[in-house]
Amino acid sequence: MGCNTLFHLTSISLTLLTSFYGPMTRSEKRQLQKLIQKLPKENLVRVVEIIQHGRPAGKPCEEIFVDLEKEENVTLWRLYYYVKAVEKAKMLAHSQRSKTPTL
Repeated sequence: MGCNTLFHLTSISLTLLTSFYGPMTRSEKRQLQKLIQKLPKENLVRVVEIIQHGRPAGKPCEEIFVDLEKEENVTLWRLYYYVKAVEKAKMLAHSQRSKTPTL
C-alpha cells in the first residue's frame, strides 16, 4: 500500500470519526490553538495542508491566517488528531532515547 493510499484511507477514517463528534467547544479550540503553537516548525507544514484541504483551491501563499472559530468541524478535529499524534510521537521518541544505554 502506497503512502498516498494510506493517507487517503486515514483521511476517510478521520472524516468518518469526526462525524461522530459534535462541534468542537471553545475550550477544545483554545487547547488546539495552544497545541499548534507548540509544534516544531517542520510540523506546521502539515497543519497548513490540513487547513487548505478543507478550503477551496486557490493560489498558494506564503502566510496563512487561521481563525479556528471559522474552520469547519472536520478540519478542527483533523488538526486536533494530528497535533496529538505529533505530541505522542515526541513522547515516544523521548522515552526511547532515555531507555537507550550510552557507552
